[in-house]
Amino acid sequence: MLQVASKFQASSSAAGELFSSAESFRHTLAIARRQLFPVLAVVLSVFLLAGIYLATTLPKYTATATMVIDTNNKLNQQQSIMSDAVVDSTSVETQVEVLKSDNVAHLVIKKLNLAQDPEFVGAGGGVLAMVVGSIMKLLPHSSTAPEGESEQVLKAFRSMANIRRSGLTYAISISFTSLRPGRAAKIANAIAEAYVDDQMDSRLQATQRAGIWLQGRIVELRGQVLAAEQAVQDFKDQNNIVDAGGRLVTEQQLAEVNSQLIMARAQTSEAKAKLDRIEELLTGNGSIPDADVSDSLRSEVITKLRNEYLQLSGREGLWANQYGKGHQAVVNLRKQMDELRRSMLNELARIGGSFKSEYEIASAREQSLQASLEKVTAQSQSTKQSQIKLRELQSNAQVHRNLYDTLLQRHMEAVQQQSVPITEARVISPASPPNKKSSPSTVIVLATTVLASGLLGAGIALFRELCDRVFRTSSQVEQGLHVPCLGMLPTISEAREARKRPIRRPKRTALLAYAVDNPLSRYTECLRALRLACDFNVPARTTSEGSPAQGRVIAFTSTIPKEGKSTVAANFARLMAPAGTILVDADLRQPSLSRQLVPNAKAGLVEVITGNSPIRDVIHLDELTDLHILPASGPSELPAPSSDVIGSTGMKRLIEFLRHRYNYVVIDLPPLAPAVDVQATIDFVDSYMYVIEWGRTPADLVLHHLGRSPTIHDRLLGVILNKANTRQLNHYEKAYGSSQYTKLYSRYRYAA
Repeated sequence: MLQVASKFQASSSAAGELFSSAESFRHTLAIARRQLFPVLAVVLSVFLLAGIYLATTLPKYTATATMVIDTNNKLNQQQSIMSDAVVDSTSVETQVEVLKSDNVAHLVIKKLNLAQDPEFVGAGGGVLAMVVGSIMKLLPHSSTAPEGESEQVLKAFRSMANIRRSGLTYAISISFTSLRPGRAAKIANAIAEAYVDDQMDSRLQATQRAGIWLQGRIVELRGQVLAAEQAVQDFKDQNNIVDAGGRLVTEQQLAEVNSQLIMARAQTSEAKAKLDRIEELLTGNGSIPDADVSDSLRSEVITKLRNEYLQLSGREGLWANQYGKGHQAVVNLRKQMDELRRSMLNELARIGGSFKSEYEIASAREQSLQASLEKVTAQSQSTKQSQIKLRELQSNAQVHRNLYDTLLQRHMEAVQQQSVPITEARVISPASPPNKKSSPSTVIVLATTVLASGLLGAGIALFRELCDRVFRTSSQVEQGLHVPCLGMLPTISEAREARKRPIRRPKRTALLAYAVDNPLSRYTECLRALRLACDFNVPARTTSEGSPAQGRVIAFTSTIPKEGKSTVAANFARLMAPAGTILVDADLRQPSLSRQLVPNAKAGLVEVITGNSPIRDVIHLDELTDLHILPASGPSELPAPSSDVIGSTGMKRLIEFLRHRYNYVVIDLPPLAPAVDVQATIDFVDSYMYVIEWGRTPADLVLHHLGRSPTIHDRLLGVILNKANTRQLNHYEKAYGSSQYTKLYSRYRYAA
């Protein structure tokens, strides 16, 4: 059993989800059905406007020329007198703005005489626009001034031209749209040519202006250069500054004297060293000079004497060993050796004198050069003080000279460039007449129309649904008011009722007897459902003695006037007449039931409550259904506020009396919004029937007033949607629609 129950629950859950999805789908379809005609009207209107636009708009053609900013123009780079920057993205965008400028536009307009073209000074492209333009021309004071006409031509020209950069390249696309293909291509090419001419003219003018300025500046700088160089020369003359070979004379003299002094000092040192060596030999022990001294002296005499002396010395030693030191031959050799020694010393003394003389000459020369160096140094020091000012003058002269040479070179370049004016821009793809129109595009217009009409239709449908704050279905009533919807009464009219009623009766009472005249109608069947609801749902009250009361008091009210509550109450009471029913007209301010059912009443509810008339004299009998009717009052005006009369003790006693006499007491009360009479009936009314006009009464208004009267809301037996349009109801609730009603009820012999 548990398994069966769990399977049943699972299947019920799946079925619930399926039915929920199906219900959402049906709800969407219902919205589409009820908003179909507004959406179709919007779609057809948009398509009609699109058709009118396509039919009245003249076709336009777009021609495109392509221009490139040439960055590899070597000739232009060499001849430009200005320091041209490398063409970058910003430069290309700048050229695009130049192409869009008024200067280029005026050049094209003037060249092609567009100011006389009707396309630029007329109404524009379109039948409607041309008609409007023709009418404006016929009107007085409609002619424009030449300035205004020029602005009009320029504005039209801008609107037709489209100039843009092609991606990230140096190419610029120039497009122009016109009513004629040839004219579009001609103007596009003219824009490119005008831009090139404008660039060449501007460059030529700039070059000419620069040349004129350079020429004046060169003349001025020439004088400044001459003045600066003359100032340098004058300063040299004033300070005895002489230069040769790019150097000052004093500097050259100082270098030469310093070099000679260094050489003289070296020679003096060398002579002094030789003299000291000779003097050392002369002051020695009389020994002969050795080989190194002999070689350094470079004296042949000393060398020869020294060799002879060495030979005799060798022979003397040999003979002394053989013959003895005292031998006469040995003694003679010694004498010869002494003579040779004296001869070498004499020669050395002579050479020493020569060295001394050389030393004295070298010393004198060194002293002379030293004096000259000191003199030249002193002179150089005084010259250096003047060189500071001289260098300043020379620097100034050099700056003027360099600037003069530079401007002179620029001037030559400017003169050369004037003969060959060139520009970086060139046309790489001229415009040709297009074969197909560019606008209006039928495909784009139709696609836009479909999209726009769909979105607009869906938006209007959604807006209508969101703004439809009225009650149209029973589910809306039950979800919004939390009370049951007892039925929907279809719309009936006096003219239709006059044609269908079998018995001739006045027009004004025809609607009030619709349920009696049409017992098998849907309207009457709905009222029978109300009767069953009253029998089963209206609680039985007790009397003051504690015994159960016999009759039930049922009151009909609404939110605002003209919702049909009185008509519903009269038909319901007439339908309930065989069961013992009295209809009480308690709408004291607008007693419509009394005026239609008992137009000649002398007294009524007010007179009974005030005690001016007995109740048996004011109750009238309806001959059609034997319904007892208690009118509101006689022809006299209401003596007190209606709420005081309805809520009085006399009214309560009257209702208690009617409970014992009738099974059903049906009371027609005033609307809830404009009066407070309904709230005064809480003590003696068992249940309320709330009538809401289908598709008209604002739901917020109903919720507001029922929210302010919680006791009345709690005693509501149900809500009746009156004046329902059964044809439109098919789009909200199929069960209540006219087609469903015909299918379900025709087999039971009810009238559709």
